[in-house]
Amino acid sequence: MSGHDGPDISAVYQLLSEVARIVAGHDRRFDEHTGKFNELISVVNGHSSKLDELAAVVNAHDRKFADLSADLAGLRETLTIITLRFSAMAY
Repeated sequence: MSGHDGPDISAVYQLLSEVARIVAGHDRRFDEHTGKFNELISVVNGHSSKLDELAAVVNAHDRKFADLSADLAGLRETLTIITLRFSAMAY
């Protein structure tokens, strides 16, 4: 790599050329990976959107169940009152 007069310029050039080829190969691979990552991000964003829609449906159902639960409690209270009145009338 070096002679008695200093570094061997052709060897340095050969090494730099090899490094440049390797780096260029890495650039192409990074570009391929970037494309794949962008595709994955698009898919994940689609899934996130769908999950948001499903969460909205579940929340709507949760509110409906809460309403039904309150209505059921009111119905039980009404039936208890009616039952007590009929029981009182029987005596």
